[in-house]
Amino acid sequence: MVAECIKQGNRPYQVVAEHAQEVDLDRIDRYDYGVPSKALITADDEDAVIQNLPIPSIQAACDNNDYVKALSMYEAFAKGSGSVCSQNRSETLAAYKPTRRAESWFLKMIEKGRCYLTVEEQEFVLNDRYGDTIICERHDDYDALEIQGVRDINLPGDSQGSCCEVDNENPQFFSVYAHLKEGGVECVGDFATHTLAENYAKELVLKYNWNWQIHNYVPSWHK
Repeated sequence: MVAECIKQGNRPYQVVAEHAQEVDLDRIDRYDYGVPSKALITADDEDAVIQNLPIPSIQAACDNNDYVKALSMYEAFAKGSGSVCSQNRSETLAAYKPTRRAESWFLKMIEKGRCYLTVEEQEFVLNDRYGDTIICERHDDYDALEIQGVRDINLPGDSQGSCCEVDNENPQFFSVYAHLKEGGVECVGDFATHTLAENYAKELVLKYNWNWQIHNYVPSWHK
């Protein structure tokens, strides 16, 4: 129902106001002559609430477990040990070290003041698949697939470019690797979420070799 409301362009206050009217709810934040008010929630009420929310909400990310992992968000917004979020946009951006196309969805969410992406915005999510280019006709050279958490230790715009390393404890994104029989691996895809990476690995197994095992090295709390 929420997804449908978003699709139709309805703002939260409109949906809540309509529901409150249908079931005769009282407001708990406003009284008229000592009696709970029947006044409908307005756009100003919604905006007042938004002003007091972290941008975006870490709690919402924990609850939704969608596109942005709560642990990554905490790390992105943490300011020392005393504060979870920075309300100041420039400080927030400075504290966050975006990587690749993740920067696009982060900026989009900051702009919209929320912690999720609509269907139309999901094009910004890192979902790069290049297994066909790497594996191609060489599928007999591989014997398994790996899923790893990855971190780019360089900032965007660094003159040395990106410098990615496996980091399953604090990943910025997730990569799928094809394991060579003779040893070593070759990266075949980079993804914003573990689910996207896992689904792609399964697709490669079905396409190239049903006997390939998928070795998932990502800890359960990131899945």
